[in-house]
Amino acid sequence: HLLIEWNAWKDKAGNFGFHYSLYNFDSDPEVSFFENLLRQLKLTPDQIEALTTEQVAALTTDQLNTLTTTQLDALTSAQVAALVQSQLSALTTAQASAIPTAQLSALTTTSITNLTETQVGTLTSTQVSLLGTTQIGALTSTEVQAFTTTQANALTATQIGGLTTTAANKFSTTQFGALSTTQV
Repeated sequence: HLLIEWNAWKDKAGNFGFHYSLYNFDSDPEVSFFENLLRQLKLTPDQIEALTTEQVAALTTDQLNTLTTTQLDALTSAQVAALVQSQLSALTTAQASAIPTAQLSALTTTSITNLTETQVGTLTSTQVSLLGTTQIGALTSTEVQAFTTTQANALTATQIGGLTTTAANKFSTTQFGALSTTQV
């Protein structure tokens, strides 16, 4: 994938050279170079935020896994929404729990279902409380079973009402015990 297009930098290029044709980083040396570049550059949050949604969507799972939680925290809602199934499911639990709440709430229902039950189980109570009812309703019964009691207690009555019957029936007695009277 192209790191930067010539047209975007032709007026600022100075003595730097650019190739006119697009590259596809599909060979091991090219992919390795890009992964090492991300690690070595230690991209700042501003630099991460400057990535286009196309650039974020083009990151391989290995490249995405090189991002620190601080770098992931810098992703915008549009960038998080651009993550595809393989990228979301490849996030480490630390990375999943580092996604800012506003960005997490921007995920589509399809994207939410791409999180693994382990990732769902590591979301903070704040992250869970800010998920929309359609996102909560999209969770699989296995993902709902992964909720900790703290996460279950963070759900609003509206969110609980958004659960599918199958998912709601998968709540454990411990999870139900964590709910307040206003939640049920």
